[in-house]
Amino acid sequence: MRLSRRKIAEFLVTEIEAGRDDVIAKTAAYLVSESRTKELPLLVRDIQKISADHGVVVAEIVSARHLSDKIVDSLLTELAKIIGVESVTANLSVDESVLGGVLVQIPGAELDATVAGKIRKLRAAKV
Repeated sequence: MRLSRRKIAEFLVTEIEAGRDDVIAKTAAYLVSESRTKELPLLVRDIQKISADHGVVVAEIVSARHLSDKIVDSLLTELAKIIGVESVTANLSVDESVLGGVLVQIPGAELDATVAGKIRKLRAAKV
């Protein structure tokens, strides 16, 4: 019987919230055995959306330089208030091509406050 991606995501979130982290390896093995590894990016997106429904959001934050803990904490606190959830955790990455500012991505939304993003918008507007 083939499980839907949504059902797999719901199961994973429930199990992880219950503290059963071993379910991740088992799910990975299932995806490999069923030749469903190409669905992984969509499964991650589904997991993030379900987690957000449960009040936990994971933000992808990209900056040109390493951000201090103080800045990250402040950003996550404000982000949690804005989107109305209990907590926001972050996956931080550095990408010098953004030139400056930050790019924040959460399930269903993106805030591009990077210099590169502003330059792209100016080019698109042909200013």
